[in-house]
Amino acid sequence: MEEHGFVLIKLFGVVDDKTLLDLVTSHAEKTQSIPDMKEFIDCREISNIDELTVHGVRHVANHIGDKPEWLLALLINDTPLLQGMAEGYRASSLEQRKDVKIFTELNEAISWITQGEDELASAITAFIN
Repeated sequence: MEEHGFVLIKLFGVVDDKTLLDLVTSHAEKTQSIPDMKEFIDCREISNIDELTVHGVRHVANHIGDKPEWLLALLINDTPLLQGMAEGYRASSLEQRKDVKIFTELNEAISWITQGEDELASAITAFIN
C-alpha cells in the first residue's frame, strides 16, 4: 500500500529501542520518495516496553526526516507507560510531520486517518481485525 501513500503497521510483543529503530529505518528507505503519506500504527498488542527508552523514542521520531505532508495515527492501549512513550514520540515528530494523533479507540483512529476514504477505512478494518 506504500505506493498508494498509506502504510499500516501492527506492533506486538516486546518492543525496545532497537526494534523500533530497525522498523523506522526500513520504512524510511521504502518511502523516502513519497511526498505525502498516511501512516497507521497499531500498538495495542505491545506486551512489553521495559527496554524502550524516552531517548530511543525521540531518536526514532527524528530519524524519519522532514516529511511535512505526512500524517500519523498511533493506536495504543490505555496504559500510562505506553501513553507516555507515544506522547514523547508525537512531541518529537511534530516539527517534521503535518500531524500526529494518538488514539485509544479504533474507530476514531480510522476516521481521522482516512478522512472519509471509505475504501481505505475498509482495508484498515479488515487488516486490524
